[in-house]
Amino acid sequence: MSNSWAIGHAHERRHYPRIKASLRLQIVPQGTASPISAETYDINCGGCYVEMNSLLPLGTKLSATLWLGEEPIKTAAIVASHHQQKGFGIRFVDMSVADLNRLNRYLHSAVCCDNQSLTSSAS
Repeated sequence: MSNSWAIGHAHERRHYPRIKASLRLQIVPQGTASPISAETYDINCGGCYVEMNSLLPLGTKLSATLWLGEEPIKTAAIVASHHQQKGFGIRFVDMSVADLNRLNRYLHSAVCCDNQSLTSSAS
């Protein structure tokens, strides 16, 4: 792990420090059929932050699809925080071990490559 990645995260409440990453994300709030397309602002293996003007209430259950390039990771999620006019944090729940390992490898490779920002490939 790079020292620059750990700086500023020593007192972090999260189990995993977040890194800046712009990855495609599609969320579907429970009880709706309309997906919301977004991008992550930062992410770790436990959740992500989404910048968005419209907010979902705390505790809203979601179905989420996160795209690592062209590879989707599907998980249940819950809105864990929100900030007026800025966005909201979601916590991943019930992610499969295989997908959690894929996400961990993806994020670790980005950290090991000089902290370059992560972006989803545009298609």
